[in-house]
Amino acid sequence: MNWLSKWLACVVIVVAASAPLRALAGSASTGDRMAEWAAAQEFSGVIAVRKAGMAPVQKAFGIADEETGRAITPETVFQAGSVSKYFAAVAAFGMAERGLVDLDAPISTYLRDYREDTGAQVTLAHLLSNSSGIPNALSPIVNGLPAELRAHPGATLASLGYADLSLADGVARYSSGALRFAPGSAFDYSNSNWPLVHLVLERAAGLPFHEVLKRYVFDPAGMHRSGTFVMDMRNAVPSRDDFAIGYDPADPKHDGDYPLPAFAGGGAYTSALDLIALEDALHTGGLFGSELLERFRTVVHPTEGYAYGGRFAEVELGGIERKVSLLSGSNGATKVTLVYDTTTSNAVVMLSNTKGGQDSMFDFSGEVLEGMY
Repeated sequence: MNWLSKWLACVVIVVAASAPLRALAGSASTGDRMAEWAAAQEFSGVIAVRKAGMAPVQKAFGIADEETGRAITPETVFQAGSVSKYFAAVAAFGMAERGLVDLDAPISTYLRDYREDTGAQVTLAHLLSNSSGIPNALSPIVNGLPAELRAHPGATLASLGYADLSLADGVARYSSGALRFAPGSAFDYSNSNWPLVHLVLERAAGLPFHEVLKRYVFDPAGMHRSGTFVMDMRNAVPSRDDFAIGYDPADPKHDGDYPLPAFAGGGAYTSALDLIALEDALHTGGLFGSELLERFRTVVHPTEGYAYGGRFAEVELGGIERKVSLLSGSNGATKVTLVYDTTTSNAVVMLSNTKGGQDSMFDFSGEVLEGMY
């Protein structure tokens, strides 16, 4: 059972167990339950709960940097992992609202130097919904970097043959394989889609990708603690000194997180309240209009619950069927989950920097969210 199925199953179970959960609607008891759960799970990270009309409740646990002993605070930022795909999709829809991109135009419209056969068939919408058919040549490279660095003490990207590879170079090497299936006909969670998304948006906006996100996502959504990085958080834009480092006890040398080079599109970082701010901005039409928002939240692949850069599901909460945004991201040891009820704007965000699965995070999110009703 994958994490989505498990979370949905958890919601069904929680609905039947109403009495002890109703107390979670109060902020004080929510904080107590957070602390109890975090202690039982040995959780290191941030939990934020927001019931519509009430101030968010945030709790921080554990250590942000094992080397210095710096503690995690509610304001600590974390690598976003695959939630960065959601940021890219929001940017694409925001640019579409302004006529800067056409979601359904061939990507060759924007990438004249891309291979003609694939560029004429694949659209930005195909990339954003992971249905392009472009094979996932990127993940084996990025996922193998920590092992390569460990195997060669003192090694750098340059010595491993990845020196000075740009985003465009990465697209040429790892996002240009022959199509595995006709675009739009199947789902394949291919990370090779996303450097292409970045490059299309850069070319269409005439801006580097970090500026694309700032202009079309972070600034209008009021996400003042979010940004991007190349390789690791020591190269963050804007720079931060309050970031969490993913920690895997079996791999302390490389911090438990995978390096994300420029040729892979780099990475993004965020905070708990920034993720809620993003969903709120979408909810209120602050990023693009209702027509595009309806499309943005339309599941393209029902068996995966996948829309554009993220997942949505219809679930019963409080006895009512509700559409819920379900975000999940990880990069090595760092993990992010968000559950946001789009009918009420009730939300639970969890960010962690220790190795382990996300199932327990979604289970707890389901428990807390149901308790709000």
